[in-house]
Amino acid sequence: MKKVKNRSFSALIIAFAVMFGMIFYTVRYASDGEEWATFTADSQIVTGEGKLISGTVLDRNGVLLAKADNSKQDYSADLLTRTSTLHAVGDFPGNIGTGALSVFAEHLSGYNPITGITGEGGTVKLSIDARINNIAYEALAGRKGAVLVSNYETGEIICMVSAPSYDP
Repeated sequence: MKKVKNRSFSALIIAFAVMFGMIFYTVRYASDGEEWATFTADSQIVTGEGKLISGTVLDRNGVLLAKADNSKQDYSADLLTRTSTLHAVGDFPGNIGTGALSVFAEHLSGYNPITGITGEGGTVKLSIDARINNIAYEALAGRKGAVLVSNYETGEIICMVSAPSYDP
C-alpha cells in the first residue's frame, strides 16, 4: 500500500510540473510570441539581403513614408520627404539601425498570435510630421546639424531631421 501511495504522489508531482510548464509557456507565448515569430533572420519577414518583405510606415497625418510589398520596397514619391525623414524611417537594407523599418520590423511583418506571420504586413504610424520635417530640412539649407521638435506634454517627436542626408 505504501508503494502505491508513493507512486501516486510522484505522479501528482509530475502532473503539477507539466501543468506549471504549460502555464509558464502560455504566458511567455502571449508576452513574447511576436518577438519570437519576427526574429530578423526569419526568411518569412526578411529577404536574404536583409530587406523587410512587407509593411507600411506613415507619418502622423497618414502620409506614406515607406512601404514594402513582397517584391518591391518604395519610399515617399516626394524627394524632399524621402530625404528629410530618412533618419527617422531608416532604409530597407538596415544600414540605419535606429530607423522605424528596423526598430518596428516585428510590427511591420503582420503577426497574428493564432496564425503566426500573416505576410500581409502591418502599418506603423509615426508621431513625426513629414511637412514639418521638410520645412526644417530646408531651413538647414545644406548646413550640418539636426532639428528636433517634441511635444513635452506627451513625449511625441513631431520633427526629427538630421543633415546632411541622402535620397534612399
